Amino acid sequence: YYDLIRPRLADTHLRYREELLSALLTALLYELSNIISRFADFRPQPFSAGSNVFRNFLSLLSSSYPKSRSVAYYADKLCLTPKYLSTVCKEVSGETASELINRYVVKDIEFLLKQRGKSVKEICNELEFPNLSFFGRYVKKHLGLSPKLYREQVLDKGK
Repeated sequence: YYDLIRPRLADTHLRYREELLSALLTALLYELSNIISRFADFRPQPFSAGSNVFRNFLSLLSSSYPKSRSVAYYADKLCLTPKYLSTVCKEVSGETASELINRYVVKDIEFLLKQRGKSVKEICNELEFPNLSFFGRYVKKHLGLSPKLYREQVLDKGK
């Protein structure tokens, strides 16, 4: 296909150039689709309102910073009840909304603790934790170490 497409791209005076290129690219896409379908068994997933809610929740969760740790916050933004949001998340992903929120918050914490520019207190404030003690307990619960020890361990591995 490359050998067929390349000369037609170069020849700007070719009659029906756009139509030819469009047809060749369409044929190439069909060919690639056939190749891919040999190696993967794609079955379209039936559309459900739950999967749409879940996608919207993940989009909102990944785009918000700092992330609220409240299911009610995201449910309110999506015009849902917290219980319904959590039920949908559990059905679609196997995790509750709260578990997903914690996973995303922990990713932010890990990223910030790997940076040297901010103190643990500054990170605590940036992520809107009520106080350093609560932040420390949250980090220890989810990462198994205090923020200070986690940072030291990560920075020591980088040396």
